[in-house]
Amino acid sequence: MYSWACSSYPDNLLMSRRRLLALSLIALACALSFSAGPATKSPPPDSTALSQANRNIRDIFKADLARARTPTAQIELARKFLQSAAEENVNINDRYALLLLARELAVNAGDVENSTAVADAILDSFSLDPLKLKFEIAQDLDKSVRVPYARSDLIQLYNSLILNAIQAEQFEFGRRISASAQTAARMSDDASLGRLINTTYQRLREAETAYNGSKKAHIILAQNPADPAANLTAGKYYCFYKSDWPVGLPLLAQSNDATLKALAARELAAPEKPVVQVNLADDWWTISETSPGSTKAVIESHAAAWYRKALPELTGLTKARVDKRLATVRLSGSEEGEVLPLMSGKFTAGENGIVILKQGDRIKTPETFAPPVVFRIVAQTEKNDIRLAYAADQIIFNWERNHTEMRIDGGPPNGRHKAGAGAISINTWVTIDLLVRPRVMAISVDGQLRHQIPADYSQVNDPLQIFGYDSTIKIKSVRVRQLAQ
Repeated sequence: MYSWACSSYPDNLLMSRRRLLALSLIALACALSFSAGPATKSPPPDSTALSQANRNIRDIFKADLARARTPTAQIELARKFLQSAAEENVNINDRYALLLLARELAVNAGDVENSTAVADAILDSFSLDPLKLKFEIAQDLDKSVRVPYARSDLIQLYNSLILNAIQAEQFEFGRRISASAQTAARMSDDASLGRLINTTYQRLREAETAYNGSKKAHIILAQNPADPAANLTAGKYYCFYKSDWPVGLPLLAQSNDATLKALAARELAAPEKPVVQVNLADDWWTISETSPGSTKAVIESHAAAWYRKALPELTGLTKARVDKRLATVRLSGSEEGEVLPLMSGKFTAGENGIVILKQGDRIKTPETFAPPVVFRIVAQTEKNDIRLAYAADQIIFNWERNHTEMRIDGGPPNGRHKAGAGAISINTWVTIDLLVRPRVMAISVDGQLRHQIPADYSQVNDPLQIFGYDSTIKIKSVRVRQLAQ
């Protein structure tokens, strides 16, 4: 995943006084576990029921399991089990057994993304500790990842778990995760991943210190929610250390810091005009420049969320300045994540944020990117062409004239087609990684390297575009990570 994370967009920020008081009381606990979820979730089946369900499932899929000897086959079967487990009429014991088998296959294949998808599916139906479950999966993956990109994905998973530990205020558990993450990072050939983990670990330590320092403020707020000094202390903790802006902003708006109070009030007004959004982002950016430790990156990332809301309407010098700051945030690793909702062009909106491209449709990112950069696209086609444009006019999968050939037209890699590298499954979600460094482009599908093209990419500074030609395409996710030189 290189460094994928979710960026919190500043919407729906208003909060009732009752919720604030409840949050203040909750924060008195020394460590919070993740919520077990809604009451409709089931406990995992007991050992007897699970054993019977496992025998049944293995018997039904005996031939499939016997054929799943390669990582690619294991990933395909894991996805099949995931789909079967999602069917409404599946017995709850069989569902759990299917998901455990999917987990086993994805882990054995060293596939971090599908292992994480299995974990999410388990947590959707069953009452388990999310942090504990995903940490166990990460430790299992530590023994099975085989290729550099998967090692990077694993370290990013560890990194997200440390951030989750901060959110849950499980600081001791976060230290355990950090120790495993640091060990995994030392096995990587990418020094930036070690720096990322060290930075996040430092944030964990600073958040724990801030949490301990905010306990008195929470006690005061439980008795007097309007206390200005306590609101300042608690608000800084939630915004600058937990990155929980919806909780922290109303507190800062009642604080005794004139600058933060005014900024929070302006944000809670949910401005819609791009010029106002940029001004708000600029003022948060100014705050970040004098902020200590990890809080600088957290505030920069929050400013970037407002910049991105305004970006589609920006032009000229303002756009150039905003683009430069967004590139700074990406490069520092303080902000990364999903860009599909920000992409513009001709498309049809599907359910759950899915973007549908019909023949002639095209979308592109509002920003341009210079190498080294990596894009991760999760998409599917009903028949033919998925086409990407970055550092090339088009990179074609399932070319309508020859599905098996990967076509590369235009740009530095022009004409470097590759037989046997272009085929992808139809009506199936596939993950395409496009990694471009100054001297090489690497294209992978579902974790398998398909094509590597040496060329001079040092002058590339393009948006990412996605389009089709002879088929309907669905896109579920587009993520981007600016890599360190």
